[in-house]
Amino acid sequence: SGNWNVQDIAKLVINWALYIATIAAVIMIIVGGYNYIFSNGNESTAGKGRQTLINALIGLAIIILSYVIVQIVYNFLKA
Repeated sequence: SGNWNVQDIAKLVINWALYIATIAAVIMIIVGGYNYIFSNGNESTAGKGRQTLINALIGLAIIILSYVIVQIVYNFLKA
């Protein structure tokens, strides 16, 4: 806990931001799924739920790719 450098602090901040974004994406997946399942035949609500699900899944994929990129860059800078 004593020797912090810029790379370690940046990695910590980015990882926390990615964790928060992941939680938000999962919440949006739940909300979109709820809207889609309980649309009761209403095409407008079902469409909004489906679009929310698609956008949340795209966001989750971007978050995962961002995490991988951060790990690669961090390991490259650390070496």
